[in-house]
Amino acid sequence: MKTRWFVFGCLTSVAVVVLLSVFAFGSVYRMSKGNVVSVSKQSVLSLDLSGQIQEYSVVKNERFNPLFKKITTAHDIKAALKQAKTDDRIVGVLLKPQWIQSGYAVLHEIGEAIEDFKTSGKPVIAYMEMCGNKDYFLASYADTVVLNSSESGGILLSGVGTSILYYKDLFDKLGVDVQVIHSGQYKATGEQYTRNQMSDQMRESVGDVFENIYGSMIHQISENRNISDDMLRRIYEDRSDLTVSGGQAYRAGLVDTLVTQDAISSLFDGKVSFLTWRDYPVKTPVVSKAHKIAVIYAEGTISPQSGNITQMNIRAHDMEKIIDDINADADVRAVVLRINSPGGSALESELIYQQLKRIYKPVVVSMANVAASGGYYISCTADYVFADPFVITGSIGVVSMIPNFHGLAQKAGVNSEQIKYGKFSVISDVWAPPSESLINALRKGSQRTYTEFKQRVATARGLSMEQVEAVAQGRIWSNEKAVEYGLVDASGTLEDALAKAAELAGITGYSTIYYPRQHGLVELLLDRDFSFTKASVAMMLNREPRQLQQLRRFLASIKEDNNQMIITPELYEVVFGDCDL
Repeated sequence: MKTRWFVFGCLTSVAVVVLLSVFAFGSVYRMSKGNVVSVSKQSVLSLDLSGQIQEYSVVKNERFNPLFKKITTAHDIKAALKQAKTDDRIVGVLLKPQWIQSGYAVLHEIGEAIEDFKTSGKPVIAYMEMCGNKDYFLASYADTVVLNSSESGGILLSGVGTSILYYKDLFDKLGVDVQVIHSGQYKATGEQYTRNQMSDQMRESVGDVFENIYGSMIHQISENRNISDDMLRRIYEDRSDLTVSGGQAYRAGLVDTLVTQDAISSLFDGKVSFLTWRDYPVKTPVVSKAHKIAVIYAEGTISPQSGNITQMNIRAHDMEKIIDDINADADVRAVVLRINSPGGSALESELIYQQLKRIYKPVVVSMANVAASGGYYISCTADYVFADPFVITGSIGVVSMIPNFHGLAQKAGVNSEQIKYGKFSVISDVWAPPSESLINALRKGSQRTYTEFKQRVATARGLSMEQVEAVAQGRIWSNEKAVEYGLVDASGTLEDALAKAAELAGITGYSTIYYPRQHGLVELLLDRDFSFTKASVAMMLNREPRQLQQLRRFLASIKEDNNQMIITPELYEVVFGDCDL
């Protein structure tokens, strides 16, 4: 019987491999046949934007890509706009934002690219039906903002805010305990596992940053739409309706006209055809100039583990290879490090810090949505630091977390007996309460890491330890405060960072190259580090129920905090299994 099932399993495995091979080679064949889109004259580039917008991706957005969900990146959107600006076949842009998920800094970058496109004299028209706050923020950059005339449509101008779940009562009922060790009184990461409500420090820190982002958003929309700040605030804060209807939006100047979808083409001069930006063939810029500036995208969690196909991690191993490449290229005269990261492993942040110090050319940092904790750690090495007006930065502090299930074990009738030789030989036993010596050891390690973090900032930014301590304590800061306290040099975008890098390098003309290098589907399949299983699971996670996504994020947050991984991989495997996706 066993032999029969064994043979059946082998045959099934062979069949699956054959099917996958046929699928893969068929896909490659179809890709080789070519899928180049012919761009006709009088084309309008349609920017249909919804869902998650990342900064950058290592995966090329090939037109025929059967394995992976296409990733929307600001890098690709800006490249399309830049080329379309001088493309005589493109006569305008139709911007269609709908329930975008992205930070305001990334949207601000896309907005600046729209502003640059508008200098060509070609119109940009934004069309919305039912949309949210970030959709309207981006739409406000258009020459003309249009809303569908249906009473069912509208704009949900929600403002800026967040909600955080606190789990202490639930954990107490389950018998679960999470030891959270903070170095820095404002370092509130993990407090939701040990408290029933938000701490005063977290409310103050996050409240100040969100207030600044809210003000920056109001000011930007006001400037884009020529509406006073006061009037916009009244719309956001005093209206009685949940959504702003078409008529209300028109009377307030939020939109220019109300139309139905089939009338959009009439808003452009002459007879036009619409071309989605994903089908618009953007040529890879030719590195024609002798001087180059390298842009390194550092997006995601700082971790020694590799990310998946759809989400990057920032690793010292990857950074080392990139820096070796940059240092070996004499034509690269400066580096711009584009950071969008909430932090991660303290050790990995230090290793990246050391790698960045090896660059012997000018380094300028451009902060995107968030460059906090480890994200700030690796930022402070630069010769000059820009932060987007919507950035969240700082969080100079350390937090360590270790879960314990002793209470749950007692309720379930489980008892852990230990045999140990060595003081810390059984620290991976989550079913017994952690010893006081272990907690003290973690606290000492956290404090040492915190001190080193502050020393790195003090040295890099030319500040005294007292000055750093005053702005550290794990507190997050807005762009405005970060500049005021010397953590950041100036407010600016990626383009500002490129201009500064050229200035520091003493060059006027330059080409731009980007890291990490992007790869096509075939390259990824042939890459020895590529995991088909991990990619397949990543695809499934893009379609999993929302509750499962929340659970996965919650488990991952316990595994790795914003500064230092305390739980060993072995311990994590015992408690949670493999969630490194």
